[in-house]
Amino acid sequence: MLDFAEDTVSERASKPNVVDFTTAATASRAPGSRRAHLPDHPDAELIQACVEFGIAVRGASGGFEADPTGDNEFAQRMDTALLKRARKQQKLIATLRPTTLDGLRAKATVANMARTFDLDQSSALLSSLCTDVTQVHRSSKNTAAVVLT
Repeated sequence: MLDFAEDTVSERASKPNVVDFTTAATASRAPGSRRAHLPDHPDAELIQACVEFGIAVRGASGGFEADPTGDNEFAQRMDTALLKRARKQQKLIATLRPTTLDGLRAKATVANMARTFDLDQSSALLSSLCTDVTQVHRSSKNTAAVVLT
């Protein structure tokens, strides 16, 4: 019986643990982390930030609609947290450059929402969007093409 135990220990010792760093890098991310499960899209980070911004600003207004109290004390607590999140996403969006029309459209939609909700950094986002539109226009082959609406 002792010989069997010694054989098992020596077998384990002869097989060192091997860490595959290619899978360890993705496996070490928290399940809820931003990039853990993004769709495969060239503008995934930008579009995800735009979606999170939209959820934050539209979620805040939904909270006020659902709050039955006269002074909106329940919604106000959530509103503060959501608007903080929206401002963080807005700042990130202003720094990201779209590489596809999907990314440009998402950023334009957020710029319109930011203007509607009048958040602090709307002018930086609008300026960034204008730069993006100019860059997309310059890189287009046929800038005189008619775009159907």
